[in-house]
Amino acid sequence: MVYGGINYVGADDEGEPILGFCIESARSGRSGCRTCGSNIAHATARVGQIEHHEEYGQSTKWFHPWCFVWSRHDGRLEEIPGFSHMAAADKKLLRDCQAGKGAPPPGTPGQVGWVPLPMTLQARQVPMIAPADGGGASSSAVVDLTQEDTSSEDPEAIRDQDVLYGQCSLLCVGIQHYNGVLHAGEFAILEREPTNPYDANAVKVVNHANSQVGHLKRNFANALAPLLDDPSPLAPRVEAAVHQESTGKFNLTLRTSFFGPLQLAEVTVRYLASHQISLQNGSPEVRAIFGQEEAAGGAASGS
Repeated sequence: MVYGGINYVGADDEGEPILGFCIESARSGRSGCRTCGSNIAHATARVGQIEHHEEYGQSTKWFHPWCFVWSRHDGRLEEIPGFSHMAAADKKLLRDCQAGKGAPPPGTPGQVGWVPLPMTLQARQVPMIAPADGGGASSSAVVDLTQEDTSSEDPEAIRDQDVLYGQCSLLCVGIQHYNGVLHAGEFAILEREPTNPYDANAVKVVNHANSQVGHLKRNFANALAPLLDDPSPLAPRVEAAVHQESTGKFNLTLRTSFFGPLQLAEVTVRYLASHQISLQNGSPEVRAIFGQEEAAGGAASGS
């Protein structure tokens, strides 16, 4: 394929042309994975996606091997520059990841897993909780809510007392491929698309005329998919709206708010923080849980 006179092999989630790929050992521990947001450890394997931006020229986006979307490369690993120079263990990891069997090595810093919420929850006061060191958890940590008291209390009665967990900005990408539009002040509908052939965690962005506008950027969709899939009536409620008119051709910023029972505020906020989504401007009750002025520490989420 040709884009602006340049040969390319495909396009990423934001419509940027992909020129090719490369594989190497991370030269430092500072590069961040463009899917999960966490750093790629020094001297570990990373996959590069070489892109061309019409304004900024050529750049490389880096990914953990298990986070990379291997469907973008339809050839053999041996065809990717750098693969032949990797250590045997890294080659095996890369092959496993390409085959869909790869996983982060034990102890790799990463994300907190989401455990489906109970169907009922006894309302009770939540004690003051100090923020966890580092604002996150290791990849081995899984939030387990089975210890919560459950009862026959009507979930709808609890939802009447929902609080604002916080707000953040999420990116809707690929808007150049769809006819749906959203203007400043309009609400968006976030719909799961589990049958998407490229990403089982895909989340569609739809307007109120039921026209698709785009998709949530992949790393945000990875975080929100389990919440949107949770069948519990206590699952977080997510609302998204356009804060200001988009000036770009490829993406749109959504101001996104998360609501839910106060009892489940901490588990939700910390889960999102582990996926590099930091909530701000939570209700006073939520801020009190963390003993600070914002719902969760860390930099505000973005692209």
